[in-house]
Amino acid sequence: MPEIPPARPLGEAFQGHGTPWSRPAGPVRRHPPDHPGMKGSTPRSSGPPARRAETGGKDNRPPNPRGPGRPSDLQDLRAVLLDMDGTLIDSTYDWKEIRRRLGVDGPSIIDSLNGLPDGAREARWRELEAIEREASGRATLHEGARELLETFRNAGLATALVTNNSEANTRRLLDRFGLRLDLVLTRDSGFYKPSGAPFREAARRLGVPPEACLVVGDSRYDLEAAREAGVGRVCLLHTTDPLLIEGADLHFPGIRELLRFLRSRP
Repeated sequence: MPEIPPARPLGEAFQGHGTPWSRPAGPVRRHPPDHPGMKGSTPRSSGPPARRAETGGKDNRPPNPRGPGRPSDLQDLRAVLLDMDGTLIDSTYDWKEIRRRLGVDGPSIIDSLNGLPDGAREARWRELEAIEREASGRATLHEGARELLETFRNAGLATALVTNNSEANTRRLLDRFGLRLDLVLTRDSGFYKPSGAPFREAARRLGVPPEACLVVGDSRYDLEAAREAGVGRVCLLHTTDPLLIEGADLHFPGIRELLRFLRSRP
C-alpha cells in the first residue's frame, strides 16, 4: 500500500479551494490471513471474543484526557474512522426490546450470543440478523453523509467504516446509499465495539497510527472504543447525552454542523 501523505491544511482542504487532493491510487493493505482473530468469517464460531473495555466503578463516564468539549487541533489527522448506524445512516433499533427478544442481559449482545450453546446460539443469531435486515429496510441516509465522506477524501484523509453490523447488511446499505470508503470493518472480522480492537485494526490496515485518527460516531460504544484504542480525536453526532458530550473532543447536532465546523478551520 502506498504511504499516505500528510493531509492538506484543513481550512483550504475543507473549503474546497484548488484541486481536490486525495490519497494515491492503490489497494488498502488488508488483514493477513494468519492474523489472530481472523480464523473464519464470523465471530460466533471462531476465535476468542474481542477484548472488552472495562467499565466498572462508580463513575461510568468515558474518560476524556483532553478535557470536556475541547475543540482539539485537527491538523495532524491522517484518517477518519466512522460508525455507520446512527452516524451516517439513520436506522432505528429498539435495543431494550431486542435484548428482551433475544434473552440478553449482559452489556454486549454479541458477547452474550457468542456464549450460548451451539443450537441456541445459531437460532439467536438468525433472529438478530432478521431484526437488522428489517431495520435496514427502513433506514435512511443522514443529510450530508455523502458530502462528509467526499470532504474527507478531498482533504487527503483515508476513511474507514467501523461497525458492529454484519458484513452482508453493511454492504447492502453502502450499495443502496452509494457510500464509498477506503476500508470497511464489520463484526464479522472478529473485532467489535466497545473494545478498542476494531479501531486499532482499522488504523493498522490503513497504515496510520491510532493517534492520527479521528473517530466520528454517535454512541457510548463509539466513545469507549475510541478511548481504549488511543485515537487522537473523538467527534460525536446526533446525541444530547451530557455524559457522552463531556467525554468527546467535539460534538455536533448533526453532519451539517460538523461540515460547517470543518470548513471554518483556518
